[in-house]
Amino acid sequence: MTKKQKKMLWRIVITAVMLIALHFLPITGIAQLIAYLAAYAVIGYDILRKAGKGIANGQPFDENFLMALATLGAFFLAIWTKSGDYVEGIAVMLFYQIGELFQSYAVGKSRKNISALMDIRPDYANIEADGQLTQVDPDEVPVGSMIVVQPGEKVLDVCAAPGGKSLHAADKMRNQGCVEARDLTEYKVDLIRENVQRAGVSCVVPKVKDAEQLDAEWIGKADVVIADLPCTGYGVIGRKPDIKYYASKEKEEELVRIQRAILANAASYVKPGGTLLYSTCTVNRKENSENAAWFLEQFPFEAVSLDELLPDELKSGETAKGQLQLIPGVHKTDGFFLAKFRKTEEGRA
Repeated sequence: MTKKQKKMLWRIVITAVMLIALHFLPITGIAQLIAYLAAYAVIGYDILRKAGKGIANGQPFDENFLMALATLGAFFLAIWTKSGDYVEGIAVMLFYQIGELFQSYAVGKSRKNISALMDIRPDYANIEADGQLTQVDPDEVPVGSMIVVQPGEKVLDVCAAPGGKSLHAADKMRNQGCVEARDLTEYKVDLIRENVQRAGVSCVVPKVKDAEQLDAEWIGKADVVIADLPCTGYGVIGRKPDIKYYASKEKEEELVRIQRAILANAASYVKPGGTLLYSTCTVNRKENSENAAWFLEQFPFEAVSLDELLPDELKSGETAKGQLQLIPGVHKTDGFFLAKFRKTEEGRA
């Protein structure tokens, strides 16, 4: 067991002991409520914290929020009806945490490396990894599969949550070097931290950072920059149909502006001879091929062929020019775009 798993096991045991003790203790009223709330806090404080962060970041409707709502609702009903039956709320949280512990332990037991861990995600796209054709979700692993990194190098993932690409890079680096995994909010960076801890790697450093703001400390220092950027998401509309309700020309234009601002910063972080990977989960040309063309015109980079990293069925004239566009219905996958660039010696400061 990991340190985190052992801590959770102790919390489960302590909560169970407290519930048994409270069943026999002759306390009622406020004292009883406080005692049961203490047991609830022991087993559920992390869920409440994550739910609060989700609400604060405008993303409330996740499993943490729903679990907090259900269990606190049970407490409220017990208070409202004056039944004094607070066990239900604690029991629901307790069994949820037991399930999470079993799941975490099973993942750690059955997955021997980070690449295998990534296979837990839903399978969608076909890529070549370690000489074998593997099905993976195109919004995460393919970017990592295109990275050519060596132990000891420096990698910057500017929009990293939930951390799959950074972990894939760390795996290829044999956990040696530095992968700085950034995202805009503490909520998203917490997701990265959880996955890093679960994977047991030490070279990935999660950090809150706005990718639109230039970080002078990283200029010319990265061997690889991963820019898997916010986009319209048209490539995953089959799984997220609500996207169409928020689509607009104005939103597309704003996203292109954001993408180009981030790409401009990312270009400055790459050292001469280094690599920049740009990807989206959309099929919109403005965000994909047009952005790639704009980038090559504006910055001292050259396109890098993807063919040596792809199975024959994905190779094309475009992949030879460093771009891959996956199309729903054509590639039996969500829509996904990837472009690979190398900084030329002209980019030397």
